[in-house]
Amino acid sequence: MSKRLTAAVYMVVMLTPSAATAMEGALTGTSWRFIDLNGRTVPPCVQTSIKFMADGGTTGNSGCNGFSGDYVSSSTDLTFSNFGWTKMFCNDGKKIGVEITIQRELKDTRHFKIAGSMLYFIGTEDRILARLAAVSSD
Repeated sequence: MSKRLTAAVYMVVMLTPSAATAMEGALTGTSWRFIDLNGRTVPPCVQTSIKFMADGGTTGNSGCNGFSGDYVSSSTDLTFSNFGWTKMFCNDGKKIGVEITIQRELKDTRHFKIAGSMLYFIGTEDRILARLAAVSSD
């Protein structure tokens, strides 16, 4: 391989962002809707969301209550902490079930994957905890 070609290949590799960096950046600026939780479809009547801010904060809605907290992501790792939830009364069994499951799955998330317009929260042993769909971009 010529020195010129080697230098060109090196420059392309060094200037091209990694797929992991691109995935990490794709978390922010998009609202996501929970589609499946632990393999079960979220009922369409239950409005859920999560949004990641560039400063490491996250906000969302788990069906009945809003929430906010912190997240840390690096490459494909993702963890959540410091959550606060509103305490709205909710007597809808479907919403309560979704809300409890979202709280558990956020706590158990260790990794993430973005494939097209879908976001996956992944736990230990590569178990998919939640599947989310992109709703909008800022």
